[in-house]
Amino acid sequence: EAGCPGIADPGADLIRMAHKKGIKVIPLVGPSSILLALMASGFNGQSFAFHGYLPIDKTQRIKKIKELETLANRYHQTQLFIETPFRNNAILEDALKNCNPETQLCIACNLTAIDEFIQTKTIREWKAHVPDLHKKPAIFILNSATYRIGLSVLFHILSLYKFCKSNEIRPQTTEQRYPCIVLQASAEAPND
Repeated sequence: EAGCPGIADPGADLIRMAHKKGIKVIPLVGPSSILLALMASGFNGQSFAFHGYLPIDKTQRIKKIKELETLANRYHQTQLFIETPFRNNAILEDALKNCNPETQLCIACNLTAIDEFIQTKTIREWKAHVPDLHKKPAIFILNSATYRIGLSVLFHILSLYKFCKSNEIRPQTTEQRYPCIVLQASAEAPND
């Protein structure tokens, strides 16, 4: 599921010991489910925080979810967190019951697997259809209720279009137009 050694991983302890012993540590390029989820969320990639695992205690976990929602709203900062797969449904239930209905939540599940699932919706929309995430590796991403990417994405697309048109560049495929990301067409029109 695109785990990355040393990131939200006990591999950090081994790496720290290697540094203490003067052993050269060389990170290899590879997928990180945290960054893949952020990339696919449509949320702010300029300002974000990864919080790892939230408290196991339900009261403390709810308190932390509310704190992350407040941070997302106050600073327009994307908030990422994870849970052990067998507790995913509980943490999702807590988020749905305790967050503002307009707060945005991305759930990125089983990244890089055949049954990969990545969707961004408001809390209200998630309540209408709650996915079963039991025993599935997932990343949860909270974002401000007021954050909208539509206009900024539209601006970049229009800028790219104008550039291509003025330079008589005519990309033939989505991959040529946007080499860093391939978007799948949606049946629903964007809100912005």
